[in-house]
Amino acid sequence: MSSTSINLNKSLIDYMQKFGTHENSFQSQLREETESGEFAQMQISPEQGQFMGVLAKIMNAKNYLEIGTFKGYSAMCMAFAMGAESEIVALDSSKEYTDIALRHWKAAEISNRINLRLGLALDTLIDMSKDDNNLNHFDIAFIDADKTNYQNYFDYTIELVRRGGVILIDNVFWSGNVSDLSINDDDTVAIRKFNKLLSEDRRVSISIVPIGDGLTVAYKL
Repeated sequence: MSSTSINLNKSLIDYMQKFGTHENSFQSQLREETESGEFAQMQISPEQGQFMGVLAKIMNAKNYLEIGTFKGYSAMCMAFAMGAESEIVALDSSKEYTDIALRHWKAAEISNRINLRLGLALDTLIDMSKDDNNLNHFDIAFIDADKTNYQNYFDYTIELVRRGGVILIDNVFWSGNVSDLSINDDDTVAIRKFNKLLSEDRRVSISIVPIGDGLTVAYKL
């Protein structure tokens, strides 16, 4: 029993990854390649990918929207978790990074069910919201792009996710900066403001999970 969340040191993180994740070879190859390159910190951890995948299985999710794909690890985790009948729409602005994603998706034979849409994510979300077929369509969504647009991303995404669906928002701890009021750069202020507004948003019921850099699970009411 514990009245608060336990602090995770490296030993516990290693233990959690060893006994609490089930990566296949395609996932581990992509993750390891990303970890050896620039901006490796932008990739979600294997335990977070595992958590998201299990959540998708619990929901029997088949339609997944991702805002911020980077090199494709999170989309790959969800594709394997949701199975062959699933469909993924992945938004990103970087051809350089998503070319790496595409190479790994093709090797894993999941690229046929991932619709990668390059461009500014907010513009793509606005366009998607104009199509009635997209409204209330997605079972689960993941927001992990530029932090100053988090509120905009959320406000469009919630219209695209069905009632009873889930929106996952990454980096809500922002390396712990959100609780340090002496830190006021644009990203920290934006996430801090977003977290406050989301806690008051009556469209959703939320829980912040202390995994990775903080992950909010928002259930659409």
